[in-house]
Amino acid sequence: MRLCNAHEDARLLLVGRLGLTEDVFRLYLAGRVVLLPAVDYVTLQVIQSSADVVLAPLVEDAFTNCKSALKVFEAGVVGTVSIASPTFCVPRRR
Repeated sequence: MRLCNAHEDARLLLVGRLGLTEDVFRLYLAGRVVLLPAVDYVTLQVIQSSADVVLAPLVEDAFTNCKSALKVFEAGVVGTVSIASPTFCVPRRR
């Protein structure tokens, strides 16, 4: 959120079923957050290739463990920088 707050021209595009925090909801009301439903694989690649940076929160639950890390690889395939949170299956490098 600091990036969006520091740069008035920054926009956040959220794809999928994500909950909105109060801060993100305020940005949404201001027209600075765009919400898209879950999309198919090809559409996701088009969206990722048009972004400056892909933020990939790696979800830890029974369904997405290990698979959510694919977001980082998918962004790399289309040449987009990605930032991901560490999980037990993708630990932080020191």
